[in-house]
Amino acid sequence: ASIGTLPGGVNPLTGYSRRNLGFYEVESDRPVHNLIDSQGGALTLKWDAAPNLVIQSLTAYDTAKSDLGQDTEVSPISVIDTKYHTDYKEFSQEIRFTYNSGALKFQGGGYYGRDEIKVSNRYTVLRFLADLGIPADPTLAAGGIVIQQDYRQIRTSKAVFGQFDVSPTDRLTITAGLRYTWNTARYADGRASLNDFNLNPLVFTIGTPGSPVDKRGENRALTGRAAINYTFPDGQLIYASFSRGYRAGTFNGSAYFSPTQIEFVPPEKVNAYELGAK
Repeated sequence: ASIGTLPGGVNPLTGYSRRNLGFYEVESDRPVHNLIDSQGGALTLKWDAAPNLVIQSLTAYDTAKSDLGQDTEVSPISVIDTKYHTDYKEFSQEIRFTYNSGALKFQGGGYYGRDEIKVSNRYTVLRFLADLGIPADPTLAAGGIVIQQDYRQIRTSKAVFGQFDVSPTDRLTITAGLRYTWNTARYADGRASLNDFNLNPLVFTIGTPGSPVDKRGENRALTGRAAINYTFPDGQLIYASFSRGYRAGTFNGSAYFSPTQIEFVPPEKVNAYELGAK
C-alpha cells in the first residue's frame, strides 16, 4: 500500500496510515477472489497424398473466461476498486501442403482465424465518500462515481503463404517465401457511463444502451523471408537472411471517457536482417 505524504505516513485524502504494518502486510476492505477458466482443443489431420506430397489440416478452438478484482490502494478505506470481466473465444483453420523432393522443398497453404472478446469492466472511485453520505459526482469535484464499461472486439485474419527451399548443391540452400494477410477488426456494442453507487447512469460517455458505438478497421500486408546458407567441407556454416514481420492492427478498446479515444491502432511492421556463421 502507498505511504501517505503527511507526517506519520498519513494519506492526505483519506487520513489513513499504515501504522505498525510490516513491509509485506496490508489492510484491505475488499479481499477479492479471482477466477480464470480456459478450455480448448486442437485437431490435426495428415494425408500422404503422394510419395513427396503431404497435406495437413490444423484446426483449433479455444475459450477463456476471467473475473478479476483489485483493491487498488489496498487499505480499509475504499478509494479505487476495480472489477474486470472478459469472455474470449477463438477459432482457427489452416490447410498446409508440403512437398519434398530432396533438392526442392515447398510449403504453402491458407489460413483463417477469428477471435472475439466481450469485456465488462467496473471502476469504483471514492466509495468512502458515499459511505459518509456524500452523493456521487460525475466531475469528482465533490463526490465519487462508478465507471461502467462494456464492449466487444471481433478480429478476423485470412492469409495465403508459400515458401521454397532450393538446394542447387549439397552445400548451398536458397530460401524464398511470401505471405499475404488480410485482417479486419471491429469494435462493437461500445458503451460507457458514469454512475452513482447504485449503478444508476448519471452521464453516458460512450454510446447509450440504445445506440452503442460501432467502429471498424482493416489492413493487409505482404510479408516474407529470403535466406541463403552455405556449409563448408569442414562443417562451418555461413548464412544471411532478410525477413519482414507484421502484427495486425486493433482497437484501443479500454477507453471509457469519450468515443474519440476509441481509435484503430495501425499495424506494426519490422524488417529484420541477419548475417552470421557457426
